[in-house]
Amino acid sequence: MAIVNFLGRQLEADPLNAGEKAILDRDIFEILATGSSFLKETLEVNRNNIYAAAGVAKRSQQKAFGGILAPDSEVGVSLLRPGHILRDTTTAETPINTWDSNSIESGAFVAGNDYYIGSGSTNSTAAIISQYLTLMLMGVVFTQGNAPIVQELYISVGETTYPVIVLRQSWMADNPNRIRATRFPPILIEPRQTISAQVRAEYTGRQELVLLGLAFGTGRYLRKQSYAAADLP
Repeated sequence: MAIVNFLGRQLEADPLNAGEKAILDRDIFEILATGSSFLKETLEVNRNNIYAAAGVAKRSQQKAFGGILAPDSEVGVSLLRPGHILRDTTTAETPINTWDSNSIESGAFVAGNDYYIGSGSTNSTAAIISQYLTLMLMGVVFTQGNAPIVQELYISVGETTYPVIVLRQSWMADNPNRIRATRFPPILIEPRQTISAQVRAEYTGRQELVLLGLAFGTGRYLRKQSYAAADLP
């Protein structure tokens, strides 16, 4: 057992052995990283943090790491999906399986501060992460239009409120694929942990924000086509 540090949060981990690290290197940096140059760069600059996150997932699930094709008896990995982290406006912790904010609350972000990740009638109640998942957030991508409306992102995990993530630089689209995207210091969310997030929008409008990250969890759970429940303990 080891202790790893994610932005000041001390977490227990079972470090990857040599065989597990080889599987992770192949599956993340040679297979999952092929989606875009921005994705590849984001994963590469977080290589050591990803090793640590996989160790935290091993510790929480008490299973070995098996990569993208892991069975239920091992911890697997996938890119972060909306059903892992977004919830609808009910109080039942019901996942949303699309990144489109049209499915959340009023269908658009409201000018000023508005809720993004959470549950309840206005998404203002912190969402609870599945008991089967450890999530690692590393960035955000705008996938609609040439005028992103979101200026800032505010994330809280448990009792920790992270520094404001300024997204204004995303408007410059200064990466090779001309995708409006921003990296931020990695945030790790353990199973059964709470997360809430707000945005600050320049004006009221619809905006699809795709959170860039990884999900570690039992193999079959990660390969579900969609999520109907958050699978809380």
